[in-house]
Amino acid sequence: MEAEPKKHMAEHLSSEVCQTVAEEVLGSRDWRLAYEGLGIAGQLAESFVSEVLEEARRKQREAVRIQPLRQVVARATITCYCRRLYQACRAHRTLRQQRAWQELSAYLLTVACWKMPDDPAQAQECAQQALLSLWRRFSDPQWAMERPGALLRYAENALLREVWRIWKQQGKKWEREKPLERAGQRHEEQGDREADERFTSGEPSPDPERDALRREADQRVAAAIRACLRSEQQATVIIETFLNDRSVLEIARQLDTSPENVYVLRSRAIRRLQECPELLETLADVLSD
Repeated sequence: MEAEPKKHMAEHLSSEVCQTVAEEVLGSRDWRLAYEGLGIAGQLAESFVSEVLEEARRKQREAVRIQPLRQVVARATITCYCRRLYQACRAHRTLRQQRAWQELSAYLLTVACWKMPDDPAQAQECAQQALLSLWRRFSDPQWAMERPGALLRYAENALLREVWRIWKQQGKKWEREKPLERAGQRHEEQGDREADERFTSGEPSPDPERDALRREADQRVAAAIRACLRSEQQATVIIETFLNDRSVLEIARQLDTSPENVYVLRSRAIRRLQECPELLETLADVLSD
């Protein structure tokens, strides 16, 4: 009995439907990498529409139960766009690479604000930390995702771990946080490596040459951060937090100040860095090396 409905749905699945739904999905998120010339005002690439059509057909074939056509196409659009986003993040020193990281940053910040609606400063911090985690992965020449279509899910997992760590430090026990809290704890117990291995290829064994390249990249990023920030304290907070993985308490002791002031310094620094093109250019250069 299920074969007939699936056949009936497939008859209505067309390039026109895929283009209409894809334009709605991409337009609502200001995602431009699938458009000619990176502009929403431009034409949606025919190759992207074809990819969405094939992906939607695959999802229909593998579906356990019948799903609304527009929902299937919307999911296919996001999967196909993730692949383009992944490729663009590695498009060395191009406008596409710059646009890809801007979109990824905006996406993480949106999700973080949804997870932490009462604390936008902490949400911004978590988004930046998750973005840096992704940047470190992409800067590793031996790292590659086995499923680029799951890039946003992978990014959300990185964000979720940061949210969980913040909540754990603050000892928050809000009822609405419990599902996320359990998920975050599960990720923390498994460890970042186990979560990442589902998406990566290659051995996770130590590599002195790779470690040296990463240290050099961190030094370049740290120099760009200092160039963007007027305050040495702000630069220290950002570098120690995002490059050296130090806690707020450790940084507060280093600067001989209070943890509350560290949060203030970090929030102000992040706002400045978001408006500093030099940092974005440095990140793009490091990724292209």
